Amino acid sequence: VGSVGFYGMKKTHQGLRDIGSNQLPSVVDLLVIQEALAVVARANGELAFLAIVTTEEEAIEQNKARLNASFNAKKEARARISQSIKNYEKVPFSKEEGDLWASGKPFIDQWLPMDDIANQLIASAAENPTKENLLKMQQALAKTRQERGVAYAKMLAAVSKQVDFNVALADRIYADANQLSSTI
Repeated sequence: VGSVGFYGMKKTHQGLRDIGSNQLPSVVDLLVIQEALAVVARANGELAFLAIVTTEEEAIEQNKARLNASFNAKKEARARISQSIKNYEKVPFSKEEGDLWASGKPFIDQWLPMDDIANQLIASAAENPTKENLLKMQQALAKTRQERGVAYAKMLAAVSKQVDFNVALADRIYADANQLSSTI
């Protein structure tokens, strides 16, 4: 095989190992974050809708299960977001990737506490869905909708940029490894 061939095989192996152990898990974690953010947005919308339409005693009883199901879906999605962020931050970053994450992470850190405040009101309404608690939830969601919405959009854009960067990086590593193996 010779030293050039051995070097090429070693570089190809390193590139493919990097894709398998760093780039693909990173992309998976980022895609889980994106999916969970969509679940959170849908749950917030449904919870706001339920707070509006659930004003009569009969409607409160009918929508209690939907209210709890939406809130539980949101809690599960938030847990996936937190876990995926932890997983993603464990994987070694290139300087470019680290800089990109550092520029987008503040949007996540800004949005999470806003959503926590909304979750406290939602939890209160889900545990005790009285007309008063549902009204408080509706008012809180409406009051913070614009602020949370802007932070949510910035956060989603930051995660999307990170996904695009990681996919492009994996493609570049694969292309480099492929080119090396074809020249051998």
